[in-house]
Amino acid sequence: IMPENIPISPIFVGRRRVCLAALAASAIASVQIDHIFEVLGVPVVVTGDVLAEILAQLPEGKRDIILLSFFLEMTDREIAEYLHIVHQTVSKRRIGILKELRKILEKEGYEWPEL
Repeated sequence: IMPENIPISPIFVGRRRVCLAALAASAIASVQIDHIFEVLGVPVVVTGDVLAEILAQLPEGKRDIILLSFFLEMTDREIAEYLHIVHQTVSKRRIGILKELRKILEKEGYEWPEL
């Protein structure tokens, strides 16, 4: 079942929605596409090699929560509805996934300032 409030035709470049059908051929060539992930039937473009490669390493269910939350800007309740889980579960899973992503990035040499 396709969610009604998510458009099918556009793709997302970062957080910017781009409709490929509306772009001229030259404009399409200028859009750098590193990875395209599909979530709920919607193609989501992730630019940036490091982020795209790390997201590609995640199991589909974990990746979907991150893409729905941060790239499609869906709320926990919306995500929970489509995944048929409780919204608190979405929050807990996202926190765990973000910790996992942080560990992967730290292994790659990325550091964060202490808060």
